[in-house]
Amino acid sequence: MKRVALVLAVVAMAALGLEGVGAAWMALSGLRADALRLELLDRSGGELPQSAASLTRTGRSQKQGYMIHPYLGFVYDGRDSKAVNAHGLIGPSLLDSTGPDNFNVVIAGGSVAGDFFVLEWDVLRQALAALPATKGRTVQVFCLAVPGYKQPQPLLSVAYFLSQGARIDLLINLDGFNDVVLPGHDLTPAGISPVYPMFWRDMTDDFVDAKARKLLGRLALWDELGQAWAKGASYFSFSRTALVLWHLGDKLLDRREQDTLAQLRDRAMAPLPGPAGVDPGIDQELVQVQAADIWLRSSLALAELARGAGFAYLHVLQPNQYPEGAKPLSALERTKAISADPAFGESVRRGYRELDKRAPALLEAGVAFEDATRLFADYPGDVFRDTCCHFNEAGNALLATRVIKRATEVLTPPAGQPGQGAPARP
Repeated sequence: MKRVALVLAVVAMAALGLEGVGAAWMALSGLRADALRLELLDRSGGELPQSAASLTRTGRSQKQGYMIHPYLGFVYDGRDSKAVNAHGLIGPSLLDSTGPDNFNVVIAGGSVAGDFFVLEWDVLRQALAALPATKGRTVQVFCLAVPGYKQPQPLLSVAYFLSQGARIDLLINLDGFNDVVLPGHDLTPAGISPVYPMFWRDMTDDFVDAKARKLLGRLALWDELGQAWAKGASYFSFSRTALVLWHLGDKLLDRREQDTLAQLRDRAMAPLPGPAGVDPGIDQELVQVQAADIWLRSSLALAELARGAGFAYLHVLQPNQYPEGAKPLSALERTKAISADPAFGESVRRGYRELDKRAPALLEAGVAFEDATRLFADYPGDVFRDTCCHFNEAGNALLATRVIKRATEVLTPPAGQPGQGAPARP
């Protein structure tokens, strides 16, 4: 009995000694027991979705609201909005309207085209329903436009849906800004090929890099070890020594986690391999020349698709505030719609000049091309609502008037003159 008491006494003295060491360490390190207990409680009860690993897997903000698509680059994530159809696009599905009694109008392009669809689809529908070319048929309007789309994405989206049996009677391609600005402004500075879709790195960084996947796995391992270490230590949180030991171990694991995160960040900044990558120092003027060529060839290809599939095609170059003579800016527009970076405005002007050079080739090929760059040249009121390219309801209404006028000409050409007229099915 005395031996047991002696052993217990020795253990107690050792524990007290360790507690003294722990208390001294905390005092020298400026640590507080109550603060460590709160940190330990938080760490041991933390769920993996809040961990650094899962936050890294979630990706950057551009990824939110979109999902990768094997042919179109990306589409809307339908889980985020009831307005998104089964194909990841806004509005009703084009594949649900294939009957001969329907007259299907399709709007393609980027965010400006998407805004136009949302605000003006019914105005467009009613105007076209009054034309002789649509008599006896139900006019319906569909949207293939997604913010950030640039050629050849509109071309690919039309081909993609035609291959699935979609019926198109009139295609309105509203584009221009994204095609010549985004490649040099958003893609090549990040080391991404200018012909690739926007958000490419954000959409694919979870699976294109095997090394990055390993680092993510390692990050998750450190995170889970940290939680397990904290959970075990929480049973002894009454002890200052246990708190100190947990704190030292947690800092070691945290350093491993931070080192892995740093490797992931370095990996994200590294140039992309193969066709997806490009030298960030590439000549931006050359990028715009190539982008304008892609824009031209894509529109010509859409015209060929239209002829082959028997639908009318109208190509509209969208208005913008930066080209010379585009619009007399209002006081509000001067403060809200012009970038503080002069280089951005010059980039837009240079890009539109490249598009202007290629417009004659579209007309010579018989494309119904409408240059709406200076649609607002005589309009003094507020139109542009941001420093990019988007306009308010008044601007969209003015654009709708121009589009309806031109679409009417396309579908019902003057007597005695050739025109596309009502589509004839092959």
